Amino acid sequence: MADHHYLRRHQPERLPRPPRPSWPEWIRGHWGIEALHYIRNVTYGEDSSQTRTGS
Repeated sequence: MADHHYLRRHQPERLPRPPRPSWPEWIRGHWGIEALHYIRNVTYGEDSSQTRTGS
């Protein structure tokens, strides 16, 4: 039963969580990703592609 003391003593310290973004920052980040998806869809025609993968 001494093993649990070893595990407790040698666990790394918990790092503090980074601050969560505010709603405007989150939305801006989300739409930045959506803009990249739009560019890929228009440039490569991904939405109109008939090739499907996976199933």
